[in-house]
Amino acid sequence: MSQIPLMQGKNQLPLYDDNQQISFLKAVMLIVIPVVVFWAVLSFSSLYDAQIKKSIDNKVILWWIGEFTTAIIPFLLIVGGIYLTIGEKIATVLSKTIKGHWKSVIYTILIMFVYSSISISVLKSVGYSIVADKANSDVTTIAGFTTTLIFSIIELFNEELMGIFVLLGAAIISQKYIGLSRNFSLFIGVIISATLFGALHYDAYSGHLLEMFVTISGLRIILDILYLRTKSIRATFAAHFLYDNIGFGLTLLTALANKH
Repeated sequence: MSQIPLMQGKNQLPLYDDNQQISFLKAVMLIVIPVVVFWAVLSFSSLYDAQIKKSIDNKVILWWIGEFTTAIIPFLLIVGGIYLTIGEKIATVLSKTIKGHWKSVIYTILIMFVYSSISISVLKSVGYSIVADKANSDVTTIAGFTTTLIFSIIELFNEELMGIFVLLGAAIISQKYIGLSRNFSLFIGVIISATLFGALHYDAYSGHLLEMFVTISGLRIILDILYLRTKSIRATFAAHFLYDNIGFGLTLLTALANKH
């Protein structure tokens, strides 16, 4: 009975607390659709880096090819695929405002920086070689940073779509079809979301598994906890966007300082 207030009004977790019309197949598709789209993006990114970048000299054309293929098209595929799966219920996930949650967002960003620093320090202390995100090499100039900043708006929102819908899909399956408790099913959702999120950064971190699953998956867990607290994908996007781009900004400042 103590859980009833959590399932009413503004405290209701989108989809999870209103899952009567979510069949097992639909819940599975909430996981499959974003993961498959991201796998396709990763496959194209390898082709883009290996061949397309070398064959086209016009940077504007390259920018638009990259923007459409790794950001806009994946966004349309994820949102379109999930809409075809659950219909207008997608709005319950996308529409929750960030208003009133900025303090939680700021705390989350600080926790992410602390966790990232500690996890990297621990990995280094045991002799593990740390590899920087490949995107860091693109932000060592003002032009590169600006391009990355613009790119990341849609790209990072896509990552939030993947992380949150995987969490919800896995949690619904765990509770509704396996019979786990609310807390344990949400825990399972967070773990599956974080694991897949880390795995999909395989290329960005050159296959360094420990860094992917300790640092990146750990950061995803922090963002997922923010979502469970706020029920707002806009809040997790804001935290993710600011965290990444503050980091890129520091990389840019370091690069500019080293030039002088």
